[in-house]
Amino acid sequence: MPPRKRKEQPKRTRARDAASSNARRVFLFQFQKVRDASAAETRAELSACQQLGEFQQRFSVHVDRLAGTLPALFASYAEERCDASELEQELNGLGSNAKSEVRNWIALACDGELPDADWHAPATLAGWPSKLEPTRYHMPVRTMGEKLKSDAEGRLSAVATEKVIAGVASRLEDQIAMANMAARNHAEKWAAEQKRQRIENIFRHSADYRSITYKGRNYHLTAFQAAIVRRLHEAYLRGTPELSQAYILTAVASDTRDSGERLRDYFKRSNSDLWGKDALIVRGTTKGTLRLNLPPLPRIREKPI
Repeated sequence: MPPRKRKEQPKRTRARDAASSNARRVFLFQFQKVRDASAAETRAELSACQQLGEFQQRFSVHVDRLAGTLPALFASYAEERCDASELEQELNGLGSNAKSEVRNWIALACDGELPDADWHAPATLAGWPSKLEPTRYHMPVRTMGEKLKSDAEGRLSAVATEKVIAGVASRLEDQIAMANMAARNHAEKWAAEQKRQRIENIFRHSADYRSITYKGRNYHLTAFQAAIVRRLHEAYLRGTPELSQAYILTAVASDTRDSGERLRDYFKRSNSDLWGKDALIVRGTTKGTLRLNLPPLPRIREKPI
């Protein structure tokens, strides 16, 4: 029996997966740069701390600062991934990537170098993030390291180290939820802006609508034609694109001090290709109405963060 041929992914799917993989690599690279800068700043402050309470307090401040960088990084990632159906799953993957860097960040912040397989957190983080008792809060940092030696050079046990790592990851988790929301909002805004630009490429107009561009072609309108297009475009921008021909005729006749039996009459002598099926001005969904033949305006329903 001949072996089954492996089903190949469509080119579009492969391209999307490649773009997603590349975007994740860029995100991880950017987060590692943030991680290194944050760790260097944290280490500079921690090395100046004299008391255990001050040490752990400053450590907490920098953990929160590191977590606070996630929304902007997530939003940057989502900008060009807005059409991906797997965006939610991808964002969850970014959260996992960020949390996987916690151990490295703690080691860089406390020791100035990336950890090896046997790395243990310094004893000065014992009990973090729990609030310290007054007697321990004012304990000198050096004494604390000497008194809590559970490993060489004042290190915590493996279990205690994992608790510290979990504590930092938990604080990142709080921001990751906000980062996911920020990323989705940003992606929707970016998509809406891209759609708005596509619409502008289809239809543009001068201030008085006497000059318009539709699908790359320039048109010079009469005063009455311009008034019709203006009314329909204003309705389109309000999100209610269809107007009755009777209403348009009355309103436009008032604007131009002219009248005619039918709106269609005003496009017979010139610019006739702007009226009719697949043209700029087309019939609405209900009898006697007209609308502009433009894509629906993007709607952004931003969720609170």
